[in-house]
Amino acid sequence: MLSVALIISLLLALLPLSGCDDKGMVLYYDLDTEPISLDPQTASSHEEQMLILNLFEGLTRLDERGQPVLACAETVDISEDGKVYTFTLRDELKWADDSRLTAQDFLYAFQRLFQPDTRAPMAESFICLKGAEACLNDGDTGQLGVAAPDDRTIVFQLAYQNPLFLSLLATAPAMPCSERFMLSTKGKYGLEAD
Repeated sequence: MLSVALIISLLLALLPLSGCDDKGMVLYYDLDTEPISLDPQTASSHEEQMLILNLFEGLTRLDERGQPVLACAETVDISEDGKVYTFTLRDELKWADDSRLTAQDFLYAFQRLFQPDTRAPMAESFICLKGAEACLNDGDTGQLGVAAPDDRTIVFQLAYQNPLFLSLLATAPAMPCSERFMLSTKGKYGLEAD
């Protein structure tokens, strides 16, 4: 499977081949298969994940060297033991419908990631989160080490240090998810053209 850094590098290499219109840059590229879903927590194919990474922005993103940098997050504070990551979101974040994107949207995404009925293929990538293993076994996301104490703060508690955690937050399953919008689609989110 191609790494996220390689995908980003390929996209950057395609920029000279893209066209522009009066609304900004338009990027065209071929996909080997048609995506089945654009749901960040359930996407499994390379094509789905590539599209999600171009449609969403996470707490972090990978720069041109494949290193994690802040994206939706304005700041991150990492505890001395490397097990607690506290992110402060940028203030101006909005969804496409102009509603405010909050820390609750990231919390909901991680709760969905570990719910058994979501069947998230990449949930085990985040097994480093406190309570994640138990969530995978019994589906109780109340014990998951993710909290949103206010609209601009999201806190991750890890069971053990993971030097790749900031990079993991730049992957598709870590993208935010609007609970209001998700529920309004009645299970069809990312499955239909609408």
